[in-house]
Amino acid sequence: MKNEKSLDEAGRYLEHYPFGAAVIVAGGGATGDSATVHTLLEARAAVVREYLVEHFKMDDSRLKTMDAGKNQNAGSDTGTIDVMIYPTGVSIKK
Repeated sequence: MKNEKSLDEAGRYLEHYPFGAAVIVAGGGATGDSATVHTLLEARAAVVREYLVEHFKMDDSRLKTMDAGKNQNAGSDTGTIDVMIYPTGVSIKK
């Protein structure tokens, strides 16, 4: 998996420190059909979530995914994955 080192850093953090919720946010480039981009971003976030759950011990019920949509300021094929970590006491519903 591309950028595995960054994902491993996030996974180690989630494994060793308490957190209320973590959201994997997938963002897309500036171009493409919105429906297709939405489907692609949901899939990217799901793959990252699956990787973290399979490689690190954590309460996976607190690990959510989110599609951030297209980014009009990004290059045509640029995509991002961010892991947003919220403190204990915060719950995110999806």
